[in-house]
Amino acid sequence: MPHAPKKLHEVVLAAEQTRAGPRAAVQILTYLERNPEVADSIEGIVRWRLIQDQIQRTVQETQLALEWLVEREFVSEEKRVSSGVLYRLNHNKKEEIEEFLERAKREATVQDEENR
Repeated sequence: MPHAPKKLHEVVLAAEQTRAGPRAAVQILTYLERNPEVADSIEGIVRWRLIQDQIQRTVQETQLALEWLVEREFVSEEKRVSSGVLYRLNHNKKEEIEEFLERAKREATVQDEENR
């Protein structure tokens, strides 16, 4: 008897329960669901998955980081009609920026030592 197609949450649960790479399963299924006409080999899936995942994650992380920096006025944004938004270091916050970066380096060092 053929099995009924599983819903996304069922696939996620099954993958989590078997530890068969739930994050990868969700990424692949999400991509295929968004692009139902796509068919590819495992090598092709690995290529686009790595590229798309890295680009998507990088864009999202960068956007969030820029918003955070603009809110703190470490970076200013200029809205341009021709080129969109441009971001620039706020030189008026030089001391605060240096303090922030120094603190971040110290915290990263402590985190690295704790992970060893």
